Amino acid sequence: MTPTPAAPKNPARSATHSAVRPHDLRSVADAAGGKIAVPAKPTVRHVARPAAPPAHHAVRSDTDGRPRIAGHAVKAVSQKSTGRYFEAVGRRKTAVVRVRLHEGSESVKTGITVNDRPFAAYFPIERHQHIASAPLMGASLSLAEVRVTAHAAGGGVQAQAEALSLGIARALVKKEKTWRPRLKALGLLTRDSRKVEQKKFGSRKARRPQQWRKR
Repeated sequence: MTPTPAAPKNPARSATHSAVRPHDLRSVADAAGGKIAVPAKPTVRHVARPAAPPAHHAVRSDTDGRPRIAGHAVKAVSQKSTGRYFEAVGRRKTAVVRVRLHEGSESVKTGITVNDRPFAAYFPIERHQHIASAPLMGASLSLAEVRVTAHAAGGGVQAQAEALSLGIARALVKKEKTWRPRLKALGLLTRDSRKVEQKKFGSRKARRPQQWRKR
């Protein structure tokens, strides 16, 4: 006795699934030995459009001809110094100064330049000038005989002056080894590691506790 096939639950869906699909057409064509053209699925290509620059990156020229970005004038980049130099880094507290002692100072402008500013303009106080130029006096040199460029960041004016002094002393030792004993005796090659102690949790400062109250 042959079993009777069960009726489909959803006739509409069965009719949809019974439609001929492309892979069914290929099977029929292979069985019949013929060829049936099956339309290929169109390929969609996504072309990336060039993104427009943000509004805050837009560069425009001001009335004086200088370019401006987001309302701020663009600072002109200073030309890099050429020639041989001796580089050293001086630190004090949170101040870091990178010093370059250039050679061949006869044909160029001599003196000390800090952050592209003259030495006297960056350190207007005479005491800071004496602290920063102490290694030159220790090596019996004057500002007219050397050319020093420095980049200072962090800390205050006093810390930057002391960091510049250490950087110049280290650069002089790299240039001339015979200056080391003299600068060492003057204490100009010693790194001052004193720093503000970190505040402790639950205290007002590094060592000062909270004020005690009887009631």
